[in-house]
Amino acid sequence: MMFRNLLVIPITFLMLMLTNCGDRRSCDDVICGNNQSCINGNCYCLDGYEGPECQTIAAQKYVGNYTVVANCFQGSYIGAPFDFILWDGAYPNRITFGNFMNQGSVDAFIYTSPANEGNIIEFAVNRGSFQANVSGQYLNNTGAGDILLTVQYYFGSQYGECQLTYYKQ
Repeated sequence: MMFRNLLVIPITFLMLMLTNCGDRRSCDDVICGNNQSCINGNCYCLDGYEGPECQTIAAQKYVGNYTVVANCFQGSYIGAPFDFILWDGAYPNRITFGNFMNQGSVDAFIYTSPANEGNIIEFAVNRGSFQANVSGQYLNNTGAGDILLTVQYYFGSQYGECQLTYYKQ
């Protein structure tokens, strides 16, 4: 009987340890800086901000003129070989593609990665017979700031899937 009681203590201790493990650190005592929020005890940049102190508005690096190169897996690219991106300054996580796939201006949203870089882009387009879902990322491979987008779209009854690379000019 005593042996059985001795087992209860370590088993109870083990169960308490297992239920208290995991990445559930509290944000109660964490003070994050401007443009940051706390998640599991760590400070991360809000969407649209980047940098070690979240001091940089990510939208600014996207602004400019681009050459667009398409690689379509299904369907064909229906856009122009050039596009431009604007930022109106109103929201740090929103940019505007000037003429996305010949559909006029389209707002895109910038999301900040866990590495505190505003490099994730997502948006949807719903313009009559043209519908698209777009996701992508900002690349700095060439030092100029290129963008790689994956586009799945319907134009009427035609389905297309393309990878668009925006080369900054």
